[in-house]
Amino acid sequence: MSNFTAEQLEAAKAAKSPEELVTMAKEQGHEITLEQAAAFLKQGELADEELANVAGGGCLYEPNYAKCPNCRSEDLKVFFMENGTDFECKTCGHKWQNAN
Repeated sequence: MSNFTAEQLEAAKAAKSPEELVTMAKEQGHEITLEQAAAFLKQGELADEELANVAGGGCLYEPNYAKCPNCRSEDLKVFFMENGTDFECKTCGHKWQNAN
């Protein structure tokens, strides 16, 4: 879809299905596959957890870069606070904080 104009790309975002996008593209003189249309429509979609965070569900995410200092588990809850980052281990329950 790299040969679409900015206006065509904006209109393409309104398609409700890959099939509709393929039809829209064809009407504009472009050929795209269903797979390309589906991939385009999927861009910008948020996972349920990301959507909940955007909608006010919090700033919680589960990283894979930190380990619990108590049991070395990587299964953590992370909360970004004004004064630093709070961690809680889901395995052993240990809580700690890293200051900003």
